Amino acid sequence: MQHALDVCSNVSSDRIRHTCYTRVGDLADSSVPRSGVRLERDTRVAVLFATAVAGEQREHLECEPTGFRRNHLDCRADYGEGSDEPVRVYIEEWVGKEQPPPERREQMTQTPQYIDSERAHVTSERRRDGTIRMYRGPEVIAADWISGNRYVKVLFNQPTKKEQAFIDHFLRAFPSTLQ
Repeated sequence: MQHALDVCSNVSSDRIRHTCYTRVGDLADSSVPRSGVRLERDTRVAVLFATAVAGEQREHLECEPTGFRRNHLDCRADYGEGSDEPVRVYIEEWVGKEQPPPERREQMTQTPQYIDSERAHVTSERRRDGTIRMYRGPEVIAADWISGNRYVKVLFNQPTKKEQAFIDHFLRAFPSTLQ
């Protein structure tokens, strides 16, 4: 499949190149990893999410199939066995790029729109491994940052004593490059 995508990337016409990618993607749908077992075997995804963080097991792992084909990994993992409100970690990676696209970087300058955003406090926090944007609302707590070509978000839908441990774990793994 990678060979087919490489052929598409060498097509000079934008319209035909887009059609090529779409057709290759359609043909590859059956081979795109969809279950946690298959995703865990993919080295691109395995390096993103630890099997456990702060004593909480990874319970679910999912990647957006369309982006997976085009070297834009858009994945999430849930941590917390049997929890109604797991800790959810999102990581997007633009493979082969030095940084996320401009629209993703621009989002980092705006207030996130969660259910409680009118009552939330958003701050920029300097940590040992870089600067993060911290969102604290009455219902949602989230930390997000840019790390090279990755966007990382750690989301909590309920208070947890392990908040700092999760943020610290992913911030160590993917140090912030936010200024």
